[in-house]
Amino acid sequence: MSNINTTPILSHNNINTMSNSYKETAIGIIPIDWEIKRLAEIISFSKGSNLSKTDIVENGDFKCIHYGELFTVYNEIIKNIVSSTNVKSGNLSRYGDILMPASDVTPEGLAKASTILLDNVILGGDINILRPTIKIDYVYLSYIINFQKSQIIKLVTGSTVRHIYSKDLKTIKIVYPKSIIEQQKIAEILSTWDDAITNCKTTINTLKDRNKGLAQQLLKGKKRLSGFDELWKLKKIKDISIEISSKNKEDEDLIVLSCTKHNGLVPSLEYFGRKIYSDNLKTYKIVEKNVFAYATNHIEEGSIGYQSKYEKALISPMYTVFKTDDDINDEFLFRVLKSNTYIQEYQKRMEGSIDRRGGLRWQEFSKIKVNVPSYEEQTAIALALETADQELKSYETKLEALQLQKKGLMQQLLTGKIRVNVK
Repeated sequence: MSNINTTPILSHNNINTMSNSYKETAIGIIPIDWEIKRLAEIISFSKGSNLSKTDIVENGDFKCIHYGELFTVYNEIIKNIVSSTNVKSGNLSRYGDILMPASDVTPEGLAKASTILLDNVILGGDINILRPTIKIDYVYLSYIINFQKSQIIKLVTGSTVRHIYSKDLKTIKIVYPKSIIEQQKIAEILSTWDDAITNCKTTINTLKDRNKGLAQQLLKGKKRLSGFDELWKLKKIKDISIEISSKNKEDEDLIVLSCTKHNGLVPSLEYFGRKIYSDNLKTYKIVEKNVFAYATNHIEEGSIGYQSKYEKALISPMYTVFKTDDDINDEFLFRVLKSNTYIQEYQKRMEGSIDRRGGLRWQEFSKIKVNVPSYEEQTAIALALETADQELKSYETKLEALQLQKKGLMQQLLTGKIRVNVK
């Protein structure tokens, strides 16, 4: 994978923080050589035509954009088209058009603009098409519209399905430098960060696929790590662990945990933001460090966790708690029990239960079989998968940093607080 430390650099040659003068305006202080305009003054508006998802085909004759792709595929700049159709109809793009979705289930989804740098792409229905009528950098325009997100959200109408109409978009005020060169340089800087963000997202998706495939192979023994060739043993969970049912009879003041399908065991108050557990904690089960717990009635969702943070904690009596033998690496087993193969096994056993409301209790859960290698191989597998996960997390951390940097740059560059050099 690419170097995790590779990030865009904002050269001092590109910026100038000592701008000459500013002016007070209705929307705040801006450089004296910047303009304020309503979109109606600089944009002509139109709409895309009907284009359903069923009209999109592989290797179609015409490039097209479905409005939903503005949320899921494209960012501020559209240079390549992913979809095609054989239906020739509707409005075609012109280089520099600004595309905005006209409908979504959330207001935030409508506060998004993308500049298309291609001609003759079929634009689907529910796309607002904004075509500049003055000389302005198209990419800068998409960035400044996106920067006005709070203004756009206020104009959204509807309840279940939200809408944004051109008559409302026309009222939005934007600021921009009179100098087209300054506009272009601002857009160029922000585009550099966008490219880095896109590359980082691509790497993250690649790593997710790699880690998923690696886990499937290593946890099932389809791929063996170097130095291991012993046969694995098929064992029932009850052969490698015991159930624990210690109650909080002394009413100890311990943190209460809840089990989630994605994050495992988490502090209940912190996760839900409110108290959902009982005032009487004497009936709650004690979960000591290094034990498993699963939601007896919801295990089919993957709600199983491993308690490795607290010396002691509490969990609802509706959970099942168990501890493994010394010859089991808990991290290895946890990954096995959280895999899709075992989630499907939980679902199958719960569906076959006579009393569905009873969930998957220990008596039935403990009959589930697990393929177990030697302790040394379990440990090696767990370490290999943890190393792979850490690489993914490092890129996810980098992505958050890049997005935060871009947000800060937009705040500085698109308000003129930092000026770019135009010489």
